Amino acid sequence: MPTWSYDSYCNDNVMEYINDNSLIAKNVIEDMMDNLKDYPSEFDLEFIIGVSMYCIRNNIDFCKDFLRTIRDVMDWLVEEGKFKNWINKEKRIKKVKYERKIIANLIAGKKLKFGKLIEKPSEFKNLNDYY
Repeated sequence: MPTWSYDSYCNDNVMEYINDNSLIAKNVIEDMMDNLKDYPSEFDLEFIIGVSMYCIRNNIDFCKDFLRTIRDVMDWLVEEGKFKNWINKEKRIKKVKYERKIIANLIAGKKLKFGKLIEKPSEFKNLNDYY
């Protein structure tokens, strides 16, 4: 599935989930926590972060426990992830660290504003063909 940016939500798997599901925080939390069961792959962790970041950028409020879980997933991914399918591993790691700061600010109770989401362009270089 195509990936058009290093932002976690910018791939077709995340967008397919978003389009197929109503974005109610409770449902997203349940779905993402289900993905964390039974030894999730790096792909699963990337997907969880992507869906969560899309929701956050669309002003869906998550409880602090879920945000802490997402932060922990990001920490594990940065420390242990291989990022082997990304064209530029360092750019992806940098983006995950930036998204982690967003999560940390939300946990601290800060109100954040976001710009427009990065939409899928008609032509682009696929940054991670594993998706």
